Amino acid sequence: AITPSHAGAANAHSAAANDLTAANAAANDAAGKLAANRGAHQETGAWLDGHRHLEPLAVQWPRWDKLFVQAGKDAERERSLSSELVQAGAALASARTGEQAATVALAESGARLQALETARQQAIAALTAFNVRGLRAERQKLEQRRDSLAAGEKAWSEFDATRIRLQQAAARAGELAAATSAAQALLAKATADAAAIDAARAQAERSHHAAQLACAGSVEDLRTTLEDGEPCPVCGSADHPYQNQDASLRAMLASLDAEVVRCRAVAAENLSVQGAQRAIVAASEQQMAVCSRDQQALESALEKFQAAWAASPLAAEVPETAERSEWFATQMETTRARSRELDTQEQAERTSAEARDKAQAACDLGAAERGRLQEAASAARMLAAQASADHASLAERHAHASASLAAVLDDLGGALGTSQWRDAWLKDPAGFRAQRAGEAGQWNTQAASHAALAASLATQGVE
Repeated sequence: AITPSHAGAANAHSAAANDLTAANAAANDAAGKLAANRGAHQETGAWLDGHRHLEPLAVQWPRWDKLFVQAGKDAERERSLSSELVQAGAALASARTGEQAATVALAESGARLQALETARQQAIAALTAFNVRGLRAERQKLEQRRDSLAAGEKAWSEFDATRIRLQQAAARAGELAAATSAAQALLAKATADAAAIDAARAQAERSHHAAQLACAGSVEDLRTTLEDGEPCPVCGSADHPYQNQDASLRAMLASLDAEVVRCRAVAAENLSVQGAQRAIVAASEQQMAVCSRDQQALESALEKFQAAWAASPLAAEVPETAERSEWFATQMETTRARSRELDTQEQAERTSAEARDKAQAACDLGAAERGRLQEAASAARMLAAQASADHASLAERHAHASASLAAVLDDLGGALGTSQWRDAWLKDPAGFRAQRAGEAGQWNTQAASHAALAASLATQGVE
């Protein structure tokens, strides 16, 4: 048997074993972390050794970054001034060429101006042959006549068309009234016939029902038991007239069947007629209401168009109604024919006026050209002098910008080494700067990591 003292000793031994295992695991974990830190420290150190050329760039990156920004601005300014310098040289050459051309043109302008003045006098003489004022007055009168005819024809057409539409609407209203009256008469007759038709149907159904009872199987069995002179157990009669008449009863039943079918068909037809006529009456009344509104609108429109036609100055001039359309057409054609004649005359007058205006404009241009050419030589000399001054100023500014850029690039050489980097920077200043910023950032990150690992290893070594 295990005593309590033995059990306590066993538990203590087990706890000690667990503590030892945990201590071993912690020691192993610490050893693993130490080994990992050593490996990372060696790796970052190797990277830094392999990229030692980046250290000058990374250590003072804010300074170099500012220089990169300044270099970009200087390069842009140098390119802009270079382009302006080329343009200034072209402007100087153009000004000198213009001075020479102005001198030659001034000598030729006098003869051209004299020829243009002769042509202007001839164009003025040709234009005076036209009665311009008379043409304008006749054109105005013709246009007034055309407008009056158009307005009169429009007023008459609207009045006549509205009157015809009103007549058509009245005829349609009559047709609808007749249709409504006929439908109401048919509806009244069908309604009056309905009671008699329904009574006939009910009577036929009762007769048919009685005949069905007479021919039922139980009735037929009863008839076979009846004897002449003996009372009927159903009705008490001693006479039995149907005892030997089965064939005639069945024939009568068939006839009553047909009568019931016929009466029901007549009743259904009557109901259909009533429904159809009610629908016709409702539709006709609805259409009559619409037609009535249309008539009212047309009557109002007719009054307006009639008043407009009566106010037309042509109302008293046109012939009877039957001839009015032809009269309007004839008058309009006469107006158009005269308008075409005026068009021809006015076009000839406009052509002559345009020739006069062109000749006058040509003289004005010639005179203005002569005045400009008289000043052209002086202006060209002044322009050439100004262009020369501008060119010299731009050349000086361009040289200063080039020197400033060269100085900044020389400073950047302290971080980038040889001058081969300049070509790459000139191709893409922004991209080159971003790439250097990435390299500097990578170097600083690796250096910081290396220092942190070194500090961690030192701490672990102390422990």
